[in-house]
Amino acid sequence: MPVAPTPKPANINSYIGHFSNAVQEILEKIRLVIHKAAPDAKEKISYSMPAFEQKRIVVYFATFKNHIGLYALKILKKYFQNINQEKDLHKYF
Repeated sequence: MPVAPTPKPANINSYIGHFSNAVQEILEKIRLVIHKAAPDAKEKISYSMPAFEQKRIVVYFATFKNHIGLYALKILKKYFQNINQEKDLHKYF
């Protein structure tokens, strides 16, 4: 039986709020690391996913049944040079 499509979230808070507390905690940590890497990035929803824009989109993330996808565009590399990725992201990979 087809499932009704989920409505597009209005913002990242409403996107994150749709998930269980355990998943929300992980998503908030990912959000924090992205803001640490690109502090001037503005949050938005694009393609129904959380996105972070700094002149253009630098990263998206999306939650699925069994995983969380992080879709970093090449430009994000320069922002991540200023943080310790190993310390901040190692448990997610």
